[in-house]
Amino acid sequence: MTDASALVSYVLKEKGFERIGALLGRGAVSMDLVIKESFNAVFIARRRALIDEELVQRSLEVLLELTGTNVKLHPPRDLLKPAFEIASKNNLAFYDALYLALAAKLGAELLSRDARQIAAAERIGVKVVPL
Repeated sequence: MTDASALVSYVLKEKGFERIGALLGRGAVSMDLVIKESFNAVFIARRRALIDEELVQRSLEVLLELTGTNVKLHPPRDLLKPAFEIASKNNLAFYDALYLALAAKLGAELLSRDARQIAAAERIGVKVVPL
């Protein structure tokens, strides 16, 4: 189970990206939100001039490839109410709570670099893969 922070770390080759790549290589689950959030993160990195245009284009292609092959996308409809509860009880963004709701539903470990999301995961009993 992966969120956007892990995918973006992988495509931008941030510290530890090799480990994330190995985990993604085995296959992962997420939801279609992950591609939108990941593209937005690449957009922001470009806007802040943290990455060049070549890395932008390569990152977008890898994201599309991963979400078309290795990352199975789960429909979020059945996660909306549980995510709302998780967000409310943990003072967490609703979007982040969606990933936690999916991980909880599937009994899956979460790949994330988002410290607030990781703390909430631990509070609700979702295991997190250390990155």
